[in-house]
Amino acid sequence: MSDLLREEEVTLERVEGIFKAAYMEVSRDNDGDLCVAESGVRAFVKVDEERKLITMFSLWGMREEAAEADKLSFINSLNDGLILVRFCMPRPATLWCDYQLMYAGGLNSYGLVMTAKRFLNIVKGAVMKDESNLIS
Repeated sequence: MSDLLREEEVTLERVEGIFKAAYMEVSRDNDGDLCVAESGVRAFVKVDEERKLITMFSLWGMREEAAEADKLSFINSLNDGLILVRFCMPRPATLWCDYQLMYAGGLNSYGLVMTAKRFLNIVKGAVMKDESNLIS
């Protein structure tokens, strides 16, 4: 495996191979989407070949009966205190965590693996900060 993929070589299958070569837990869901996991945290990975973007995202359920203001306050604190990951609530019962990595000009395999590991670690830490039991 080459350490640097040329821009035109970046595909979901190649990204999957990079994660497997790094001995990360990799799978496909029923829709064929790529999932990568570590320490009990799972993220989906998408490759947008047109825009030259790799998106990593993780979804977490939130208690519907919790006050919206409490959920938004928690999400704002995550965005304010953590780096790399963006947090939002696209639906009342969903915490969305994502990061986008541009690969215009090429993709460094090591950088991708380290970014994915960092993303998963930050998401895990964010979920552990939930002292009000907003995440179900």
